[in-house]
Amino acid sequence: MTNTVGSTSPRDLYENAKNLDYLLNGQNPFYPDRFGRMKESWSGMQAEFRAAQNGRQAQFDAFLMASGYQSLGTYAAGISITAHNQYVIYNGLPYSLSASTAIPYTTTGDWASESSKFILRGDDVLRQDLANTADPSKGAALIAGVGRIASTISALRAMSAGNSKSALVLGYSTAGDGGSGNFYRDTTDTTSADNGITTIVGADGTRWKLEHDGHVDLYQAGCVADGATDNTAKIQALINLAIATDGFEIIVPLVGPGKSFRATSTLTINAGVRIRGEGCEPHSVVNGSGQNTRGQGSWLFFDHTGIGFTITASSSLDSTSAATGVRFSGIGTVRRHTLVTGATTTFSPTQADFDFDINNADVSIEDVTMLNPYKGIRLVNGSFGRLTIRGLRGQPLSRGIVIEESYDTCRVIDVQFWPFWSHDQRVWNYTLANLRSYVSMRNDNPFYQNIFSIFHYIGFNILGTTAGTTNKAKIFGADIDRGVYGFVQDESSSGASALFIGFSAQGETGVSEENSGILTSGTNGEFTFESPDLRVYNANCIRVYGTGNSVVINNPKLATFNQANSNFPAIEAGPDNRVDVTGYPRIGDTNGGAYYGGVGILRAPGESGSTTATTSAAGQVIVQHGAGFTPKRVFISMTGGGDGATSQVITKTDTSFTVNFFIGATALVNSSVSFDWEVKF
Repeated sequence: MTNTVGSTSPRDLYENAKNLDYLLNGQNPFYPDRFGRMKESWSGMQAEFRAAQNGRQAQFDAFLMASGYQSLGTYAAGISITAHNQYVIYNGLPYSLSASTAIPYTTTGDWASESSKFILRGDDVLRQDLANTADPSKGAALIAGVGRIASTISALRAMSAGNSKSALVLGYSTAGDGGSGNFYRDTTDTTSADNGITTIVGADGTRWKLEHDGHVDLYQAGCVADGATDNTAKIQALINLAIATDGFEIIVPLVGPGKSFRATSTLTINAGVRIRGEGCEPHSVVNGSGQNTRGQGSWLFFDHTGIGFTITASSSLDSTSAATGVRFSGIGTVRRHTLVTGATTTFSPTQADFDFDINNADVSIEDVTMLNPYKGIRLVNGSFGRLTIRGLRGQPLSRGIVIEESYDTCRVIDVQFWPFWSHDQRVWNYTLANLRSYVSMRNDNPFYQNIFSIFHYIGFNILGTTAGTTNKAKIFGADIDRGVYGFVQDESSSGASALFIGFSAQGETGVSEENSGILTSGTNGEFTFESPDLRVYNANCIRVYGTGNSVVINNPKLATFNQANSNFPAIEAGPDNRVDVTGYPRIGDTNGGAYYGGVGILRAPGESGSTTATTSAAGQVIVQHGAGFTPKRVFISMTGGGDGATSQVITKTDTSFTVNFFIGATALVNSSVSFDWEVKF
């Protein structure tokens, strides 16, 4: 039995204490009192409060969302306005219903009669639109002159310009890919086409122009330096644009080891353009077998067998036009060759065309690396063209620098042909059989200085064509090292002339040919060599063959010749040729070969001296001349004794000559004589 309220029963007191504990500490939202009625516990009250607060937050958030201003478009008749935060545009300004105007409200279209029902909301709407980052036509686009940000060129095209005057693009295809740039809005241009590089046309017709300081790089043209992406079309487009506008220099960016900008077909240049890189590191690691590890650099990868760059006149290929002002600097070129590390198979390179092929153009090449071209550089049809090279290095495999036709002075300065790409003996064997490093055909007044080559078949080669041969060439400081031949005048050359100062050449040991350091085979050539240093040849150091050639050798240093042990002299003049040796020749390590030989005309200094001796019973004096050759001519001048005596040289060997002295027809016997002598070849 339950007592009524106000009970003093100890039992009821006990029940009340238990119920109070439930209400204060229990986890259930409701508990029954001693009458069985459900009462809300403290835990239930807390849960109900939290739920109420969440509801209020949702209501408040919805209120805030509804409080934003909502455009209903341009003012016209029949617009239904259902909230005071909705507005219409009249004369370019936003208006919403006044607080006293009941909603919903439908516009009549007669602004004069109902304008009193609206209030101007300009600042409120503007603040909202300025904070909008989702709509590209709002936010920063509403502020005159504020720059925009576009992630890519595609995003720039899609972007509404609004009031912006500039835009920063973070990358060409993806943000951070290197193709970033600042663009300005050209409001005066409404017709230019989108060229994908310096002019981007937005979807709204805006012409965005790339801001540059006279330099545009390959990344900004959309190129990728992964060595796999084909960049041919984009590089060509950049070249064409640079030529058409004459507005900027093309930059080949520096890329990491092993990376490059790949092209799969020839790049064409038909007018002045400048292409500049940031230099190249030919190798970061030298490997004894296979390829060296290529270092960083501004590398262009010609992944095809055609010409790399063709530089030619735009209108024609005759002597009336030329491409001038073409300059390459600081870039590198790479070709693909198969060379398996550690293999013993013969190396066979990819037989590609020239990396730089110049036709009737004026081209400057400075600080350029041709890492492994099959053929390096060629100049043809040089009626108005000329070639200037200052700083070139590489490892050409078949041809280095070829000048086929030039009527003006070409300059080739500071060239190093070295195993930059590979130190593999198989590659050296190939170049020893095939490489002609410096080839000169019709070439007027060329100037070569500080040039080097190693592991070649012919270091410096003069040839002739229907256009002519090399005239008045000047070569200063040529080091032609460890090849088969140093200098060769080909049998096709007639009338060539050249001056070599400081020419050194060394043959490679182990070659089978009867090779020479200097070999003439053509006709009517005139060559002068000042202080040549020639050594290690199976045959002669100098062999003048062909016909009508004239060679002057001054102060030569010749050694280690006649390696074939076939009695080759150091210098040989063939029939109908002339060799004049002047100065002080130094000839050694002859391997049994004579100093001079041949049936042609050869003039060489010998030795001279003064002798005082007593004639023999036959009236003879034997003189040890020490010239190292059997003299062709011996000059005697009496200085004392044997008054009125005459002399006659009767025998000559490579070590001595014998002189007979006479008084009249009688031998001058047992008499003291003094005389000066000189032997010549």
